[in-house]
Amino acid sequence: MSDFSLYFETGWHHIVSLNALDHILFIIALAAIYLLANWRQVLVLVTAFTVCHSLTLELSVYDVIMFDEKWI
Repeated sequence: MSDFSLYFETGWHHIVSLNALDHILFIIALAAIYLLANWRQVLVLVTAFTVCHSLTLELSVYDVIMFDEKWI
């Protein structure tokens, strides 16, 4: 369980740091059309973003997809 807490804490700091403002703004832009009553839909949306973001990071680490550094 310590691995989970390590990665959760690392991910949390990655998302809420000021260097990750693009992540926060992207989530706000996606969720802006929903009302507070639709919190489940927002939760699904945020979870999907997180899973897809993690998947793209994993694919880049294993060199399945590669981009020129100027695009990053």
